[in-house]
Amino acid sequence: MTGTAGDAARGEAEARRRAGLVERAVFDTAAFPEAERLVQFQHIVGAPSLIQPRAAPFHARVLTYWLGPVRMRLFETAPYRVERLRAKIDSDRLDHVMIVHLIQGRARGDFAGLPVEAPEGSVYGFDFARPCRIEADDDPMRYLMIGLPRPLAARWFGDPAALHGALLDGAGPAAAAMMDLVRRLDTLPAAEAQGAFDGLMGRLAPLFSRAARPAAPSASDGALRDRARAVIETHLPARHLTPGFVARQVGVSRSRLYEAFARHGGVAQHIQASRLARVHAALLSPAERRKLADLAHDHGFASPAHMTRLFRDAYGVPPRSLRARPRRRPPAAPSGTPREGVPSEA
Repeated sequence: MTGTAGDAARGEAEARRRAGLVERAVFDTAAFPEAERLVQFQHIVGAPSLIQPRAAPFHARVLTYWLGPVRMRLFETAPYRVERLRAKIDSDRLDHVMIVHLIQGRARGDFAGLPVEAPEGSVYGFDFARPCRIEADDDPMRYLMIGLPRPLAARWFGDPAALHGALLDGAGPAAAAMMDLVRRLDTLPAAEAQGAFDGLMGRLAPLFSRAARPAAPSASDGALRDRARAVIETHLPARHLTPGFVARQVGVSRSRLYEAFARHGGVAQHIQASRLARVHAALLSPAERRKLADLAHDHGFASPAHMTRLFRDAYGVPPRSLRARPRRRPPAAPSGTPREGVPSEA
């Protein structure tokens, strides 16, 4: 973006912040010489993907709105082919899920081996942490894209990987709701916009739950999970045990590790469940005498209260009440079995 255009954009952004409105930015290739337009689009908007234009001269205009960590973008572009390659996924580690409404034009794609034909007016999803190829021939292409960080997508849609290539059947109401919100973002106060966005996600979630396409595990997923579980068991008490740490130890990206665990609740969930299982086993042991605070610390929990809340959610009772239950005495040794420390008669 040229200096004058950049200064104007920054001035508008500051004015909108002061007015309590949703932040926005406009990118337009018309601000650049024709020879630089594709490069600038690739650098500013399309850096995570390999973009190959299918018409010349290339042109694009992108209007972006920020709702906290969420991006809503309106695109009008020349047709192009875009790919997310495994090498790029492993290097940039972008962990987002996209929901796309095709306003004008059609698209076709391959989503990790799942072919999809998306007609004009359709709504589909894809996972940035999985390979895909999308291409279109219509000029111009107009579409709305919502980008969600994976934890936020999981809150609304469960397993985000299942959205990869999911195409809504009868997308009219979903598309209308998406367009209604984006039209209001210019004047809607930021505080109200977040509530409106939550309402939109609430409408889209049940539609995508019916259209979701469960991801088929790759042949190497099982081996990767086994390696990751071994790392988790070894480092279970450590505070530094996070999905990122596990990914580094097994030599893959966080997105690749999440993909392997997606059908099993995720890596963080596995770490938490393993820690809780160890605490549960300790509380049932007659030999266990540590205080709850020490158990929480020794098993990697942030605090005793944090452990107690998660334990109650998992087992239905707080750890203190489990410890308070009378423990059964070990069964008496069968007749003729030597007692510990007492030699048997020869």
